[in-house]
Amino acid sequence: MPNGHLLKGIAAAFLYKNDDDPQAVELQAMFAEQGFEKTLAHYSELNVDSEIVTLAHEAYLALK
Repeated sequence: MPNGHLLKGIAAAFLYKNDDDPQAVELQAMFAEQGFEKTLAHYSELNVDSEIVTLAHEAYLALK
């Protein structure tokens, strides 16, 4: 199934910053420490080397 919109949603979540949102703060802290791929793999339980993680990172870079 096409997943382009889901990939954009994942990318947007990594761009979301809100100091009043504990989950956003946690995500941004791990992202700063571990990078995109490891952070997404941790929260999604996907393999860090999977194609979907790579595609999500590409979507993130395109939105950034």
